[in-house]
Amino acid sequence: MPKEASKTEVTADNTKMSYIRYSVPGLDSLDQIPEAYLDAIKAWGWTEQTDQENLEEPNPILIFAKGGTTVHLSLEGSYLTVLVPKEN
Repeated sequence: MPKEASKTEVTADNTKMSYIRYSVPGLDSLDQIPEAYLDAIKAWGWTEQTDQENLEEPNPILIFAKGGTTVHLSLEGSYLTVLVPKEN
């Protein structure tokens, strides 16, 4: 996450997903996650899954995998939300 990001909410209420929401100043003026963020995620070893269904929607949820872990990343206003499916 960028230096100016601040964690605003962490929850485990959803039985299938846990999530962390980051507030990032300036994101609310964008309609997609900045390419620099995606490049950094990929540099950390995460691979974007290309068989996603909602990529044409205004706020797509991007799915990344690394090892046996999958995370979902979405942009909502000035927030980046990272969702992690819970183990069964």
